[in-house]
Amino acid sequence: MAQRQRKGKSSTGGNGTFYGVLGVIAVGGVIAIGVALMGGGGSAATELVELDVASARELYDRATPVRLGPADAPVKVVEFGDFQCPGCGEFSLRVRPVIVEQYVSTGQVQFVFYDFPLVSIHDHAVLAARAARCAGDQPAPAGVTVPGGGDDAYWAYHDRLFEKQREWAYEQGSVADEF
Repeated sequence: MAQRQRKGKSSTGGNGTFYGVLGVIAVGGVIAIGVALMGGGGSAATELVELDVASARELYDRATPVRLGPADAPVKVVEFGDFQCPGCGEFSLRVRPVIVEQYVSTGQVQFVFYDFPLVSIHDHAVLAARAARCAGDQPAPAGVTVPGGGDDAYWAYHDRLFEKQREWAYEQGSVADEF
C-alpha cells in the first residue's frame, strides 16, 4: 500500500519558528516599554517658579534681555515678546527688520528684547524662549551676519522661530522637533 505523505509541520517551519518570532517581538516590546518608562529622551522643565518681587519695575530690573546694537545708542526700543504670539511674530517679521536696518545698524537705536511668554495661553512659549537663549550660547552659523551686530546664533534662531511659528506653535510636539 502506498504511504500517504503527512500533512502538517515541515522541518523548516512550524511552531518553533512561530514561537521564536513571538519571543523576539516580546523582547523588543519589553525594551521599548523600559526606555519609555525610564524617560529615554528626557523632559524639559516647564514648571513656573515663583518670584518674590515687589513691583513690575523690580522684575524688569532682574530680567536679562537680549540686545542688538550699540549700548550707547541714544534711543532704546524695548520689546516684551512671546515666540508663540502671532502679533509678536508679525512685529518681528515686518517691523523689527526695518528698525534694525534703518536705525540699529546706523547706531541710532539699540533694540532690546525681553522674553515674555504668555504661559496661560501658549504651551510652547517657555520652551521656545529657552531654546532661543541656548542658541545665543552658540556661535552664529557660518555666513550669517546679524544686522546691527551680534556674533551668536540668538537672533538667527529668534527669527527662525517666528518664521516657522505657524508650523510649530500649535502642534503637540516639542519646539525643537521642528528645527
